[in-house]
Amino acid sequence: MRKIMLHCTITRPILTPEMNSKPTPKTRAARVKQRPRTSRSIAAKTPAKEITMTNPTFDFNVFVDASKKALAPAIKFNEMATQGFERIARQQYAFAGELLEIAIKQMQLPAQVKDVNELAAKQVELTTQLVEKTTQRSQDLVKLATEQQAELTKWYDKAAADYAAIAKKAA
Repeated sequence: MRKIMLHCTITRPILTPEMNSKPTPKTRAARVKQRPRTSRSIAAKTPAKEITMTNPTFDFNVFVDASKKALAPAIKFNEMATQGFERIARQQYAFAGELLEIAIKQMQLPAQVKDVNELAAKQVELTTQLVEKTTQRSQDLVKLATEQQAELTKWYDKAAADYAAIAKKAA
């Protein structure tokens, strides 16, 4: 039997000088001696029950359940952070709309007034509205941050109590 060695850049097989010679009884004996016999001896010593694939050695569902329990606080934290971000983003979006409305009114103002005094009075009125809306939005942001902090503190206290109970049970 001839062994063929393939090379990656050449499409035809290359035979080495050792491969060109026909096997002799000496080379056959050398090959037989080189074969590892450990697989047969281990298989002969190992009972068939341990080798079969139907004998489950690891319950994957236990691993999945443990992973879910371990990641539950992190998932809850991510949900809370996402909800807080969404609330703030919605409020900022509404505030950006209000700023756009005031900017449009300020651009239209010179065409609507007849004299400089009326223009100054209207600009003071629009600026007062802007200051009031900005103050209200900043107070709303402080309120949202306080609510979010309270929720996170409650979550942290619950998670710490749960972990303390688990640690006490394990000890």
